[in-house]
Amino acid sequence: MKSKQWLFYFFKLSKLFFFFWFVCCTTTEPSNPSDTFCKIVQINGNEFSHYASIKIEGINFGKNKGKATVQPNLEAEIQIWTDTLIRCVLPYPAVSGDLQVIRDDGEKSNLIYIYVKQVDFLEMILLPKGSFVMGNNYSTNDYEKPEHSVSFTNDLYVSKNPVTQREYRDVLKSIPSQNVTGDNITVCNITFYNAITFCNLLSIKQGLPLCYTINGDNVICDFAEAGYRLLTEAEWEYAAKSGKGTFTNVTSDWCWDYWSLEYYELCKNGITDPKGSSISSGSRVIRGNISKISPITARGAQNAKSYNGDLGFRIARRR
Repeated sequence: MKSKQWLFYFFKLSKLFFFFWFVCCTTTEPSNPSDTFCKIVQINGNEFSHYASIKIEGINFGKNKGKATVQPNLEAEIQIWTDTLIRCVLPYPAVSGDLQVIRDDGEKSNLIYIYVKQVDFLEMILLPKGSFVMGNNYSTNDYEKPEHSVSFTNDLYVSKNPVTQREYRDVLKSIPSQNVTGDNITVCNITFYNAITFCNLLSIKQGLPLCYTINGDNVICDFAEAGYRLLTEAEWEYAAKSGKGTFTNVTSDWCWDYWSLEYYELCKNGITDPKGSSISSGSRVIRGNISKISPITARGAQNAKSYNGDLGFRIARRR
């Protein structure tokens, strides 16, 4: 009798055990919507200037690049995209309003309000990568020929106009004496070193890495960095020939390149992403209002430490 009772209870317990095992092994926990929700957790500030770098931290942005949108209905340029981190550049002419991340599958994040400083300066134009013919075979100056092919492998942002007196003052707090004064007039009477200092300080102001390492008179430019810098001579002529900016103005512009009489001859078979002569000299190339006959192709030189009442500069940064 006891044996039968034991078997009865064993059978009951076995069925109960099987029931719990079945429930545990076949029941799926309902998915949590938050597991896939695209969410911005924080950004690196709430006030930005045009072309400033915005760091967006969050969750579930996705592995494939989507979009970061700002007002009025503009897409920010994406530099870095990961599932938890996005770095983008605030485009011109963005205004204050909501920032939002949109995944490649269309999923939208929460909205984050950002304040955009509306300072009407440093409008940048996009100079797409490409090729052009540089120089002028008809020039009376041998150092402006032969004509040669130049290619660029990266897009570039270039200031549409030279830096103005107000823009220069906003960054360096003061300006040197000017022949003609006015907030929207080109800042002149500055040295090459003044110009590259402006570039570095503007990069710092907008949270961008520096292009220039300055050690006394020795200057190294890291063209791979995203900060502001001067245009190379080739970039200047390429931009001028694109017709997108005001390059035949009444002033000249500092360029990055060391001055060289023989440089064009060295490039006669074509060159890609030129940075100018590798031979250091005390003078740098200036371009612009050099010749009334051929203002776009004419070349000039100026001692890097000297001042000129008709010499200013414009700036660039990589895309």
